[in-house]
Amino acid sequence: MGSSGRLLETDFGDRIDKYAEIVRFNRAPVEGWEAKVGSKTTLRVLNRPTFASAPLLRWSDDIEFAKKIKDSRILVGAHTQGLVKARDKYVDPSNELYVFNHGKVVQAAHKAKYILTSPTIGFQIVFLLVAAGLKPHLYGFDFEEGRPRDHYWHERPPGSWSHNLEAEMKVMRDLVSKGKVNLIQ
Repeated sequence: MGSSGRLLETDFGDRIDKYAEIVRFNRAPVEGWEAKVGSKTTLRVLNRPTFASAPLLRWSDDIEFAKKIKDSRILVGAHTQGLVKARDKYVDPSNELYVFNHGKVVQAAHKAKYILTSPTIGFQIVFLLVAAGLKPHLYGFDFEEGRPRDHYWHERPPGSWSHNLEAEMKVMRDLVSKGKVNLIQ
């Protein structure tokens, strides 16, 4: 489940909830948006800043988001397992916490000829699924050239300096054209 503002043009909620596994990213809310994005989450994937409640100056989102998640499965992309040792500082103990090495995903993307220095957490998970031979169904992802990047729940500030979004969208369009992912709009 991506976070594109394009979801506001849909009513995919019931359709999304029929999937056995629904992966959501970072601070994307569900409550109040069920008709558009569904109500079910089986895995919440967080980048390190979201997990560690890092204040991001360009965002007005709830920085305590990760700490409020309860009774869930959380996957964190980080360079180190050190976050797991300090888990109680970052997440409620009722959660199952898993960590994957973000650096290893970047290395694998390079080997696959996708040269991305710091891919978004959404790209990393899609890449891992495709590399594992799975064909993810993507809702709320937008790879259209020239379309402003936005979130369904608020206006999104300009893209991060750390991500090459144009290169990432090119790779995603390539995966769609090769039938490796199913983009649903």
